Amino acid sequence: MTAMIRTWIRVVAGVSLALNLALGWTLVRRSVAGMPSGELPAPGPSGLPAPASLDEARSRRPEAAAPAPVATPSWGEIRDDDWGVYRQNLRALGCPERTVQAILVADVKHWFEAEWAKRPAETNYWMIGSERAAKRREAQALRRQFELEERAFLEELLGVRWYELPAYVASMEREAWGHELLGFLPEDRLDRANGLFIKLADYWEQLEEGESRWLTDAEIEKVRQDFSGILAEFRQVMSSAEIEEMELRLMTIDVLDVWGVEEQFGSALSGREFREVLRIRRGNADVFEEMFLKEFMEETGSPPVQPIVDPARDQEQSQALRALLGPARHAGYLRAQDFEYRHLSRSIRALGLPSETVWAVYDIRQTARDTVANVGANPSFSESERRAMLESIREETRRTLRNALGPTAYEAYARDGGDWVDALIESPP
Repeated sequence: MTAMIRTWIRVVAGVSLALNLALGWTLVRRSVAGMPSGELPAPGPSGLPAPASLDEARSRRPEAAAPAPVATPSWGEIRDDDWGVYRQNLRALGCPERTVQAILVADVKHWFEAEWAKRPAETNYWMIGSERAAKRREAQALRRQFELEERAFLEELLGVRWYELPAYVASMEREAWGHELLGFLPEDRLDRANGLFIKLADYWEQLEEGESRWLTDAEIEKVRQDFSGILAEFRQVMSSAEIEEMELRLMTIDVLDVWGVEEQFGSALSGREFREVLRIRRGNADVFEEMFLKEFMEETGSPPVQPIVDPARDQEQSQALRALLGPARHAGYLRAQDFEYRHLSRSIRALGLPSETVWAVYDIRQTARDTVANVGANPSFSESERRAMLESIREETRRTLRNALGPTAYEAYARDGGDWVDALIESPP
């Protein structure tokens, strides 16, 4: 009803307005028609006679002044062989600084690539062995020198560090990886943090490109200080909570490099649980050192850094994990600390079976192995008695596995992954 009333009011008001306008126009026409011939209306506020018609009003309107032409500089006037003048010309145009950076970064990289292309090509295709490896290292070192010179030139030209130039960082293959890891940051800090991440990855590449040899204690300490310096730069851009999030995301790269979550942690986890497990395992560890320095020392054959043994900390972590996962899944987590569990889990889960079945098969395997070990260690058994007992253990293990997996899955597992059952007799522990 209310809508109908509003519609009716609008209709009445519209009709009334139209009638009033028509009446006013009729009165004006009569007034003008009654004037003597040649008489003009009274002057308007400007002192000019008021126009008698709309056409006359248009004819009196002064023409708008045409805007003065603006001289647009050509690109040849902006671009200059002097990089400093080129930069100033771009800024004088009013270009945003980020646009200035993008243009200059592209041109500087183009210039350096052209210089790189001028170097003599290697024509000895048939180099082999150490000679080829030496040439490759020489080319890598030269390319690295070009890259360092390019960065130094950009830093001098634009007044900021190379990893603070979004256009330069975006030109690197690692840029997308950094953005994915740091995507939780607001946009105003994402570019800066991503630049630091690229700096970290670049430093790591420098270490990898170095000579493969044992590191001295002084060199190890130098690398540690370098990592600490990069982390200090991160702290200037990111809060403690944000750095923790970045480190946890870095841990996923290491954790999920080969094995899946269920294979490493013994059960299926939600995303929230997975993050919390990593946070508990992280503790107060230096993730940068764990991921980068430790791996580098392994690759160079340097003696590994021995982890600090802290039983109280380990007990605290175990309790926190048990509280998070519950008793059953925590037991699965403990099983998964055995590296062989991962292979077993991969085989069983490939059959579409749940974590509980993996646990059951793992326990069957461990029980069989322990029983075989006890038989082998008992000197009171004759050889024939021992063989008969081992055969009995194998058959019982097969029967138990068939019950745990079901007939179809058991046959598939026996063909792919279950060969350890026969190995119980062929090579007992």
